[in-house]
Amino acid sequence: WAQNTGVSRLELTVAVNNAAAISCYKTNGFIIEGVRSQSLKINDALVDEFYMAKILG
Repeated sequence: WAQNTGVSRLELTVAVNNAAAISCYKTNGFIIEGVRSQSLKINDALVDEFYMAKILG
């Protein structure tokens, strides 16, 4: 769908402790571009998140 509609880049964020999701995203061509520190609050704890992206082409 994305390529057929002219989208050239996909972006997402994911908690750094979500290893299963990170592995899935990497398997599908996403790369980590950066970290946002203490951006999520999960169970009263502040958690970092990765910025990930994939270039379509």
